[in-house]
Amino acid sequence: MNRLIRFCILMLMLFTFYFQTVTACTITIEPLRKSFRRANAVFLAEVVEIKPKSNAADKNAFISDDITFNISNSWKSDYQKRATFPASSGFICGCDSKPSQFEIGKKYIVFVNQENVADICDAEPAESGEFPAAVRRLDRFWFRAWARIYPF
Repeated sequence: MNRLIRFCILMLMLFTFYFQTVTACTITIEPLRKSFRRANAVFLAEVVEIKPKSNAADKNAFISDDITFNISNSWKSDYQKRATFPASSGFICGCDSKPSQFEIGKKYIVFVNQENVADICDAEPAESGEFPAAVRRLDRFWFRAWARIYPF
């Protein structure tokens, strides 16, 4: 009995220290209203330049580029016609259904998060089927007002 208890304690310690932390690799696609409410800025823009960051040892390993947008329509921001944001340019875990990176010359609805990062997983490309409906909804004053007021 004493041997069994020692064996169980040893196995428990082994399993506790041996396994590494694992996190799930998925993305949650939020409704447009929630994405609008939590974003710092929302605008329709074309990607004009993608510059790799010189400081690769940034605090966020996923941010590898500075992307410059020509903004044609802004629904939530005070940015002028051109703005540059840090962004990720490679495959981001969980973006299976969306493009894996911004492409020069293509238009997107861009949602800039609280850290002022433009994430491809939150952007809506012009080629997607939801793009025209999303633009129509964002153009409506009552949609934007209700998205800011209603917390759910």
